[in-house]
Amino acid sequence: MRHRVWHILLPVCFFTGALSAQWPLFRAHPMDGATRFQAAAAAQDRHGWIWIGGAAGLWRFDGLEYHPAVLPEEASGGVTALLATAQRLWVGFENGRVAFLDLSAPFLPQAASDSPETPASARFQFWQPSAALPKAAVSGLVEDAAGHLWIATYGGGLFCTRQGRAAAVELPGGADIYAIARGEHRQIWAATDAGIFVTAWDTTAAQPSVRRLGKAAGLPDEIVTALLPDPNGGMWVGTYDRGVCRYDYARGRFDPPIPGWPGYHVSALAQFGDSDLWIGTDGKGCLRFDRKAGQLHEQPNARDRIRALFKDREGLLWVLSDRLGLFSAHVRFAKTEAAAFEVQAVLADRRRNLWAGAATGLYQCTGTQWKPMLPQHANIISLAEMPDGRILAGSFGEGLWVTAPGGGAPFRIGEQAGLRNGSILSVAVAGDTVWLATLGGVQYSVGEKWRFQTLPELGAGYVYKIYPGADGRIWFGADGLGLSVLENDRWRRLNPDAGKTIKTVTDICADARGRIWFIAPNAGLWRYDGQNFRHYDLAQQLHSRNILGLERDGDGQLLLLYENGLDILNPETDHIAYYPAGAVLPGFQAGVNAHCTDPDGHAWFAVGNSLLRAAAFGERFTADPRPAITAVSVFMTPVDFNVRRSFAYDQNYLVFHFTGIWYTLPESARYRYRLEGYDLDWKITKDRLASYSNLPPGRYKFRFQSSEHGNFLRTPETAYDFVIQSPFWTRWWFVLSATLLIALLLYAWVRAREVRLQREADLRREKAESQFAALKSQINPHFLFNSFNTLIALIEENPKSAAEYVEHLSDYYRGMMAYREKDRISIREEMNLVENFYFLLKKRFENNFRLRVTLEETNGYILPLTLQMLLENAVKHNIISKNRPLEVEIYLEDKKWIVARNNLQPKNQPEPGTHFGLQSLAERYRLLGNYLVIVEQDACYFTVKVPLIPPL
Repeated sequence: MRHRVWHILLPVCFFTGALSAQWPLFRAHPMDGATRFQAAAAAQDRHGWIWIGGAAGLWRFDGLEYHPAVLPEEASGGVTALLATAQRLWVGFENGRVAFLDLSAPFLPQAASDSPETPASARFQFWQPSAALPKAAVSGLVEDAAGHLWIATYGGGLFCTRQGRAAAVELPGGADIYAIARGEHRQIWAATDAGIFVTAWDTTAAQPSVRRLGKAAGLPDEIVTALLPDPNGGMWVGTYDRGVCRYDYARGRFDPPIPGWPGYHVSALAQFGDSDLWIGTDGKGCLRFDRKAGQLHEQPNARDRIRALFKDREGLLWVLSDRLGLFSAHVRFAKTEAAAFEVQAVLADRRRNLWAGAATGLYQCTGTQWKPMLPQHANIISLAEMPDGRILAGSFGEGLWVTAPGGGAPFRIGEQAGLRNGSILSVAVAGDTVWLATLGGVQYSVGEKWRFQTLPELGAGYVYKIYPGADGRIWFGADGLGLSVLENDRWRRLNPDAGKTIKTVTDICADARGRIWFIAPNAGLWRYDGQNFRHYDLAQQLHSRNILGLERDGDGQLLLLYENGLDILNPETDHIAYYPAGAVLPGFQAGVNAHCTDPDGHAWFAVGNSLLRAAAFGERFTADPRPAITAVSVFMTPVDFNVRRSFAYDQNYLVFHFTGIWYTLPESARYRYRLEGYDLDWKITKDRLASYSNLPPGRYKFRFQSSEHGNFLRTPETAYDFVIQSPFWTRWWFVLSATLLIALLLYAWVRAREVRLQREADLRREKAESQFAALKSQINPHFLFNSFNTLIALIEENPKSAAEYVEHLSDYYRGMMAYREKDRISIREEMNLVENFYFLLKKRFENNFRLRVTLEETNGYILPLTLQMLLENAVKHNIISKNRPLEVEIYLEDKKWIVARNNLQPKNQPEPGTHFGLQSLAERYRLLGNYLVIVEQDACYFTVKVPLIPPL
């Protein structure tokens, strides 16, 4: 849900010349276009996300959009407390329940929470202690140094979790707890209607120790409503009626309350460094307490109830209010209206007084009002402070003004003191020497004599800046001569190498290491380390080459002022962060050389008729959008990308959702990404997703960077490594296995082909031999002799029968010649041969040879001449006579065998034989298909079983 982000300057009534009404620019973050939603708690987790909880639920905010969280169904009454620890986000509810979210798992909003791949850890889970918590609203959550969770309730008391149990802590009269905070030495502070209870639970103790702090310890009001640990030691305490005070750990007592408290009810506290304390009130908006100046700055005419305040990692103050909902401000930058004059020069003296030079004179502000210190005709354009506290004011045309110590009348130094020109562009004090840059050249005076001498090396050139270094060197920025330095009474001009010439330098400062930084008009920023120059330009993240002012703050940062914004450069890392005017900063027009740093390290810039304070809080804040991958989807289905890093070959359509967490100015964030292994170069975009379809198998790395200014040099980066697996048929083991299998199959095929060819050759040989043997048997002289004898006898006795005999003999030989080339013939065809052969034998042996066939309707095949050969074999080896007839039976057995059986009556003198017939028959069947021929012989029968070959 995208929302509007708009700017508001909190209503401030400025008194004439007052600096007390100094406020930053606040930005509202409404939800769904509304400016108000019921929010009661806020927290920032370790990833940088901001969580907002209220009566309507819980949201995660990225600066541009609110993403609702899916809470357990048992949650009722809304969110009342939040705590972000290193591992979990804890949520307290109105009904007393407590839930948590594992921060190591990806956050999935409502739209993606029902994904089948959503792990349980990515959902909020209720914390179930062994002892139930009371049904009272959770008012605070905190984790102590030992990792124990403390739960404060409004009406139910205080609880501490130890070993999965919620143990109640007895607080006399303190069941209604407004706030809870972690103190020193594992102490937990609880703010109640009966004062403050300080508890500590030693790991070895059975019960916690409880100590009450009340008025006897200096607490101004025993109704305590807010607590905030002071990073510098101590505890800030907000009360119902008596304002804010601080507990001093060392003294064991409360410091006096903040003076001038207007009587508002304190609801929240937030601290920046050791200078600014922000105070939220119940109905009167926010207040800012300047600790160094001891001043309380109130937001006039405010009518807003502040629910919560907190400071994020970028240095923003976040405010939850009833009227405006959620809004934020970069409180480092605050602008104040000046009186009816335009500031040309600014100075903060050692006593923290601000001085402003204007066309109408010199003005001093002690924290309440601007007071004129010079005649109004003096046009003051430069300022400096002497060691004794006197202020030197350089004017345009009237020489140098000097304020008198103790507030006496100022006096003017002019031509009588040796000034060659009354227009003083820059004033500097180094020890007891006063340096002036005038339109007539550079002059200096030593001691109190106010006798100015001229530095002849610079002549009458136009000098913008005189900068005394901490090492005694005096640096000059001039028009025409660029950068020069006076060291040990020797003057020399400095220029970069490689033939570059810097003709004009307008501002100079030094960093903590003594390196000199200076700016040149429309030429960017330069650094000189005593030997080498380095140039900073747009390629090094500068917002612009036209820098108007240069200042170093108390944190060691360099501030570069432009007409439309401010760069903050870290001189140790060269990182630059840009803050634009109108969005983060109030709009302004900067003046040349009108800036300073006060004793607290805050930088001040004169911007038109206003002053801009860039505070130095002594804290390191995040200076870049933090890149974050928020979701990874495969075919539009979210996956747990913290765990899932491998995808199948057909899961190759991935969408990456990302953002740069940059609450300072989220709409200015720019992104670039690159999928290593696929993209050839980076892609720069303002969109917050990248999609890749049809990714080929391989290893990939999705790299993502974010930047607030579009320059990605040295910006942080996050990455996601994953693998698209290859199809199993392309993996090495499958390729190797398939190759081996193909080789084996090819080898088997070749071997089978060789075996088949060999078998066919053997079969053809056996067939030929069998046919040859059958042919020999049929043209055997005995067979022919017997056949012809039979024929002759028939011709003589019965010519008609002889003719029939010749026909059968002819059919027999014709069939034998017809079937001898075939591999197999049907049973019917084989029986035709058998019938013809049997007819011939019957004519020869008459009733002495008998054949009985019982094959019925048999389908199948047999090798040619098989049964004929078996009949012939039976005739050849057995006695055939009237007394001993030979009987042959051919029949089917088990529907798979054709059996030829004859009664066994061997001849007394067996005919010589080679046994080739049966052996050849068995070999031919084996070669044809590993068929088996069975030969059996007992006392009565000789049996041969040949297999029935099934139809093709």
